[in-house]
Amino acid sequence: FSNNDFVSVDKLEQKVNLNIYPNPANDSITLSIADSFMGEKAQIYSLSGKLVKEVQVKNTRETINISDLAKGSYWVVVGQRGQRITQSFIKQ
Repeated sequence: FSNNDFVSVDKLEQKVNLNIYPNPANDSITLSIADSFMGEKAQIYSLSGKLVKEVQVKNTRETINISDLAKGSYWVVVGQRGQRITQSFIKQ
């Protein structure tokens, strides 16, 4: 075998992470995301699959007001040219 026969761990772990904080949250959440997702839409879905909020991602740290959402669990979906990343959060 040569070094060219192996795939590095770095290449296998090139997933784009979406971090949401605080979690659980009360009035707002902050998305921490790669700059390649700027300009994309961040959509918040209830667990029943209903779209409840949609915002344009303008920064790598995007704060979203969720004070109007009912208490419960939600999914955030951010899309980029066919790639979608999701993360859940809890609204208290």
